Amino acid sequence: MSGPETKFVETPDLRIGYFEYGNPSGIPVLLLHGFPDAPLAWREVVERLDRKRYRLIAPYLRGFGPTVVQQQELIGGQTAALGHDVLAFSDALGLTRFHLVGHDWGASAAYAASIFAPERIKSLMTLASPYVMWGGKDYPPAQVHAHWYQWYFQLEPGEKVMQENAEDFCKELWQRWSPEWSFSRSEFSEAAKAWKNPQFAEIVLHYYRTRWGGALSLRAYAFLQSKLNTKPKPKIAVPTIYIQGGADACDLPECSDDQGDFFSGKYERVMVKGAGHFPHRENPDAVAKALSRQLEKTR
Repeated sequence: MSGPETKFVETPDLRIGYFEYGNPSGIPVLLLHGFPDAPLAWREVVERLDRKRYRLIAPYLRGFGPTVVQQQELIGGQTAALGHDVLAFSDALGLTRFHLVGHDWGASAAYAASIFAPERIKSLMTLASPYVMWGGKDYPPAQVHAHWYQWYFQLEPGEKVMQENAEDFCKELWQRWSPEWSFSRSEFSEAAKAWKNPQFAEIVLHYYRTRWGGALSLRAYAFLQSKLNTKPKPKIAVPTIYIQGGADACDLPECSDDQGDFFSGKYERVMVKGAGHFPHRENPDAVAKALSRQLEKTR
């Protein structure tokens, strides 16, 4: 992300690197990236927002870029840990209430934070990962096929590729997930720098293995994880806009149908025609327009 240098803040668990744009006294908006990506993914959206009004903050998630987990026993990527990090990061910055935006893993972190502390989050916008995939129903075969990489990560060969050849593997994911997007070599290389973190592979594998029962929750986050795993799923009270790419080949467009029942607050889905799994990169105009509308409605 061009412009400001990387800033750092300490939480009890992490040292977090982040970028900040806009008015330091403005309304805070946190922008969370996904896997495999980096905070710079928000650059084009940020440039389309009112930076005189908003304080726009884009952190590196744990295991990405310069963000490191400071205790060995806390290294992991389960959803509760990501949600906990959002709130700890906002505490470290002195943010009592804020707007929250998340893509992919960032969406998972944002949903979790909205369950843990809904009173702190003024609005929510998520992209490319619905709160409850397929409304909690069994995956159809096409979705099972699209999530092949998640099953691969349960195996030793998947672990090996993330440790030894993550960049080439993630390039394959970008190409498959957004079939209508011709990203540049520099755009990809810029993002790939964030995957050099020595904790990256371990955290990625733990995220997907805890998701499918291939690893245990870390003890420190087990209580928070239990809040997310309740049945029925806890409803999200924060006003939410969800952005779905109409050509997403990772989380298929139909996977986000029938989400309204999982939200007690106002919920809206916006379909971005032609966009794949990275709508904010592929069509920043549409995403910035939806986000600006959400911020105006909930400020």
